[in-house]
Amino acid sequence: MGNIVITSRTEGVKGSANLQKKPKVKTIMISDLDEGSTNDGTFNLTQKGLVYNKTYSLEVLDFIYGIPKSNDVRWECHYTDNGGNITVLSTWKPRGKKVDFKVDDFNILGCFVTFYAYIQEQCNEGVLKVWIHYRFRYLDKKEVERNINKRISFPYLINQQSTSLCGIASIAYIFAKSNSTGYNNFITNMHKKGIALIDQTGYKVEIDKDEHLVELKPQNKKVGSLEFADYLFLATIRDFKNILWDYDTRKDDSKIEETLEGCTGISFPHIISGLMKDVLNFNSIIDTTALFQVLKNGNAKDIISDLQNKLDEGYSVCVLIHAETVIFDEDITSICPNHWVCVEEIQQKENHVIIKMFTWGKVMECTIDIDNFEAGYYGYVAGK
Repeated sequence: MGNIVITSRTEGVKGSANLQKKPKVKTIMISDLDEGSTNDGTFNLTQKGLVYNKTYSLEVLDFIYGIPKSNDVRWECHYTDNGGNITVLSTWKPRGKKVDFKVDDFNILGCFVTFYAYIQEQCNEGVLKVWIHYRFRYLDKKEVERNINKRISFPYLINQQSTSLCGIASIAYIFAKSNSTGYNNFITNMHKKGIALIDQTGYKVEIDKDEHLVELKPQNKKVGSLEFADYLFLATIRDFKNILWDYDTRKDDSKIEETLEGCTGISFPHIISGLMKDVLNFNSIIDTTALFQVLKNGNAKDIISDLQNKLDEGYSVCVLIHAETVIFDEDITSICPNHWVCVEEIQQKENHVIIKMFTWGKVMECTIDIDNFEAGYYGYVAGK
C-alpha cells in the first residue's frame, strides 16, 4: 500500500492579494493505512483506514506561494461521530511539517477523522479525511447488525456450531431472551472497541493485548465456523475467562486443532454460574453438577421432578449432559459430560423422557429412553 496524499482545495482560489502572496499548505501525506471491512454488507476487506493503538505519520508534502518556516505549519484533527457531531480531537505543539498521530481513543473507532495542516486558513489549506476502523476491523458492521437483529427476534439462532462454546452459547441464549438491549450493546461495543460492559452488574469483558481474536479474517461469511455476532459474544467471553491459554476457533479439521479448541473452549460449571451472576444479573444460583459418572446421585424420576420445579419457579436452567446419550438417545456408557443445553420443558411419559431444549442454533424436542437420560445427565446450573 502506498502513502495517501491529498491536495489543498485552495489552489487557484481568489482572495486578497496579501493572502495569496503568503505560503499555504498544498498537499498532506500520511503513512501506509491498513485494510479492513467496507462495512456495507458486501464482506469486502478493501477499506483503508487507521487501526487502534497504532501510530501514523503525517507530513506536508508541498506548498503553494512559497515555502514557509517549518514552525509556521499548524495541525489539527477533528472527528465526526455517527450522529454527525464534530469534535476537536488533537492540536499539535510544537508546530512543524511532520507530526505523529496515535489511535488511542476508543470513541473515535468506526468514525472519520479529518486532519488539517495550515498556516493561515484551516479549512482552505491541507485537508485529509481518513476512516478509523472498528476494533474488529475485518467483521462487516452491516452483517454484525443483521446477526444481532435476527438473534433478538429469534434467540435460538445463537449457534456455537462445531466449537466447544456450548456453555457460553447457553448464556447468550438466555441473555438475548431476557435482556435484548444488553445483548445488543455487548456485541456492538465489543465490535467497535474490543471492550463490553454489562451495565446492570458492571462486569467488563476485554480482548487480550495480543489481539489474536481481532486479527482473524472471516471466510465464507464466518470466523471459523461462527457467524459474526456469535463470534463477538461467545469467543470473546471464553477467551477472557481463560487464565493461561488463548481461545481460538479451529483453523482446520485436524485432530490437533479440534483438541486445542476443545481444551480452551469448554466451560466448567463454575464458569456458567459466574456468568449467570456477572452477565445475566441473577442473584439466586443453584449448582447440582457432577463432572464424573461415579459422583452422580439421584434417579431419573427425581431429576425430572426437580428440573420441572425449577422451571416452574422461574429459573433458567443450563443442563450438563453427555450429548450422544441424551440428545441422540444412544445406548452407550458415558463417564463424563460433553455438552451444555438450556432445558425449557421436561416430562416423563412411561419409560421415556420428553425434553424441549435449546442447543446448536435451534430449540428441539427429544424423546429418549429414561435409562439413557439418567446415564447422560450430569446436573444443572440454574439461576434467576
